[in-house]
Amino acid sequence: MKMICSRTPKKLKSRRGETIAEVLVSLLISAVALVMLASMITVSTNMISKNETRMDTYYRANNELTTNTDSADGAVAAAHEGNVGYYPSEGEDAFRSVQVKYRAHSLGEEQIVAYWKK
Repeated sequence: MKMICSRTPKKLKSRRGETIAEVLVSLLISAVALVMLASMITVSTNMISKNETRMDTYYRANNELTTNTDSADGAVAAAHEGNVGYYPSEGEDAFRSVQVKYRAHSLGEEQIVAYWKK
């Protein structure tokens, strides 16, 4: 490190220019950095677009569940009845069951369900 620092003032005072090899290497490094930055921006834009589409689909399905209608034909979505099981608290071993009404909406491979106590 000491050697580099001792050469810096001499290099700054020198009238000699950079060699062609040094210029080409610096241009290559700059070009690679710019290509990496451009690809990073492209990937980020694609990810944002896909996530916005997915969130729009999710919110649309959630709105259909809460408004009790199906957006395709405006028909009232049927509510189903069933039981939901749960453990009341962490220390208890008793498994409890509650009767509920629920609506389900498919989001491709995933499913969103809204339910309430009967």
